[in-house]
Amino acid sequence: MAEITRREPSATGGAASETMIKTGVIDTDFLKDQRIFETALRMIHPSRRARIVRYAQPRDRRNSLGATLLLMQMIEDRFQNPCRLAWKAAPGGKPFFEEAPELYFSLTHAEHYAACSVGDVPLGVDLEGDTSVSAKVAERFYSPTEKEWLRLLSEN
Repeated sequence: MAEITRREPSATGGAASETMIKTGVIDTDFLKDQRIFETALRMIHPSRRARIVRYAQPRDRRNSLGATLLLMQMIEDRFQNPCRLAWKAAPGGKPFFEEAPELYFSLTHAEHYAACSVGDVPLGVDLEGDTSVSAKVAERFYSPTEKEWLRLLSEN
């Protein structure tokens, strides 16, 4: 799991503010064991459980549950029992916890991986399957940091 702390200078000259973002990735293959899957599914709030079981493909159900478990692990230091938080959806479909509107999170999954980012500011995370990106697309849309990662990866 990666943690990023960013200090923003105050616009008024006061103390700088800190932004905390955590991101984690999990391999969801362990959920292929039906006993583990069923046990984990029973642990989470019924509102989230209902969404997970609606997925048609078993892999999507495993990945969604894996992302949920990762989120629960990432926020357990803030909530006594995070598995019991009720999930709601904003008008655009983005999930949130009614009991913790100040907590922002984003979930994603691809292939047999799930990822989650959590922070105190609006954020997003995305995983893509094994695809290649043209240099032209990377140059136009990637941030300088992402371009540097791509350069380093291509050297290896």
